[in-house]
Amino acid sequence: MRRRVLLPLAALIICAWAGTDAAEDFTTAAIFTDARGHVHASSIVETPAGALLVAWYENGSPDGPGPFEGQDMDKRQDVRISGARRAPGAAQWSRPFTLADTADLPDNNPALGIDAAGRLWLVHATLLGVPE
Repeated sequence: MRRRVLLPLAALIICAWAGTDAAEDFTTAAIFTDARGHVHASSIVETPAGALLVAWYENGSPDGPGPFEGQDMDKRQDVRISGARRAPGAAQWSRPFTLADTADLPDNNPALGIDAAGRLWLVHATLLGVPE
């Protein structure tokens, strides 16, 4: 029992200590500066080439800012997985683009990952039956 508590605590302390000098390695940049509305459940990954790719789900027109109103926004038929890319060394993100959009069904909760072979994976849920 004592070992189960000490190992995670030791890992937490080591991670906190290791990150103390890493603050200068991090930057922030807005992916979109206009009002985007309902954007949810983001995931980010660094590709083997050094680019960053981010994914999220949203609803409304892919070319415009809406509509993003109403209840259960994540269950609407126009919900899709969108994303943006930031090239290595770039100062800005690309314009948002659609990564996945199942016709007449909501796509939710994207997760990005890179496997051992360097392949990019996008895993997400498509809601087939949504209770009222």
